[in-house]
Amino acid sequence: NNNTAALVCAVADGAFAGTNAQSIDLGYNVRYVWGNAFGGCALTDLYLHEDVFIDRTTFSGCTQSLTIHCPEYLENTQGALWSDLAVSYGFRWQSEAI
Repeated sequence: NNNTAALVCAVADGAFAGTNAQSIDLGYNVRYVWGNAFGGCALTDLYLHEDVFIDRTTFSGCTQSLTIHCPEYLENTQGALWSDLAVSYGFRWQSEAI
């Protein structure tokens, strides 16, 4: 039996760009979200479970109001970056138990 499982640890540049994806859960293994990954898409909710590197151009051109849902502990580690992105792209992030 040749069963293999792929472990996704990054979202590639432009992976969801221009799509109608509205809610994405990145799971527990994703560590990187590269530039323009969600550019120009209809994303409204993004769920993060771990500390993830997010490129500053990741949400460039998003067409909807975006809420990023993340564990409470990430508020302290990513707060400054996300506050900057929120001002640039007009989204909000919400720390919660997920």
